[in-house]
Amino acid sequence: MSNEKGKKIPPSFPNMYQLMRESVAKIERGIDRVQGPAKPAIFALFDNPQFQVFMANSPSFVCVYNILECQYEYFSPNLKRYTGYDPEEMVGKESLNKAHSLVKPEHVEVNADKLYPLFFQYLAKCRSGAASTDLRMLTTMQIKKKTGEYFWALCNTSFIAFNEQGMPTMTLVFFTDISSLKKDDILYHTFLDLTEDGVYVPVYQSTTPETDMDFMLSKREIQILQLLAQGMRTPKIAQHLFISENTVSTHRKNMLSKTKMKTMNELIRSAMMQGMI
Repeated sequence: MSNEKGKKIPPSFPNMYQLMRESVAKIERGIDRVQGPAKPAIFALFDNPQFQVFMANSPSFVCVYNILECQYEYFSPNLKRYTGYDPEEMVGKESLNKAHSLVKPEHVEVNADKLYPLFFQYLAKCRSGAASTDLRMLTTMQIKKKTGEYFWALCNTSFIAFNEQGMPTMTLVFFTDISSLKKDDILYHTFLDLTEDGVYVPVYQSTTPETDMDFMLSKREIQILQLLAQGMRTPKIAQHLFISENTVSTHRKNMLSKTKMKTMNELIRSAMMQGMI
């Protein structure tokens, strides 16, 4: 499935993802992407009356997180409508702990122990030295309202400021209530990267707990994938493993079918993200 711009939409979140991308696009048009520390101009948008009207009627609330300072710099006013908390309560020096206290503890653990390490590992391996303006991270989690009730949220993270090495220093995050659509307790995780053709493709997809969506490759398939990642072609792999070229080609097709990837390059990047190769 694709949105109106032809950008690929992950099958896990077809309708909500399109809604989120439309919201993100409106905000990003008013933000300068910069290298180094974020400019104050980034936050000027939040005082814009048109922006405030937009957020008042938005299906999402938005925040800005400063990675270097480990604190939230901004929450949109409609945070209170969704959670019962005033935005002012959730920014500043203790904001990280406050915000995490609203997320279901098991989900915080997944993000801290699994998602973020994998994401920065991907940046280090695949995007070294390049600003990650085109990366997106989609996750689902449960957030607690002031009443103590939890609701399911789809979190769409993009990056708006970077250091000289191209690593993100500030994020823009949209949270959308998907409780009416969420019918299971599975956490879905998707990282997207923009190809040279202008199409967003998944470079990592997984679930917690694991489901059939995760990679299920045999030892031989992983071995072939490792050799492909080293730059070997099918004839060389066949010679190296003492198997026929036809067998190698069959394994390649099976890997793409199992993982629902379109190309071997996409599969290799995803495997690198998961530490398989």
